Amino acid sequence: MARLVGAVALAGPDWQSVELQGHGSPDPTVILISLSQTINATDQSPTRLAAAIHKASEILKEIDDGQVVLFVYADQPFIAVPPTDDDKVIDGILTQVSTDLVVLQHDNYRLAEPAIFMLEDY
Repeated sequence: MARLVGAVALAGPDWQSVELQGHGSPDPTVILISLSQTINATDQSPTRLAAAIHKASEILKEIDDGQVVLFVYADQPFIAVPPTDDDKVIDGILTQVSTDLVVLQHDNYRLAEPAIFMLEDY
């Protein structure tokens, strides 16, 4: 079974297992974070975005080896960090993740799974 995990921040961090069919490392860990305005909700302290970033940091601590990919999405998916073995790169980018990074503020959660196929170029 693939060790691929997606952290999708919709109504809060959520985990899904998605099979990746691509090049390079067969089982990278994929972290997906929504950057729509709903992620700024304060129903989780301090915000859903902060909770998602914290969860992503926890995932990074649990990974012994293998590649990690960071996707962010709102209206379109973006590879924030392409597949890397360096957790510090992902951690550094996580500190900069903000809803200010995207122009359109739609929460198109349907993009989360198809975004994985963007990795075929790597």
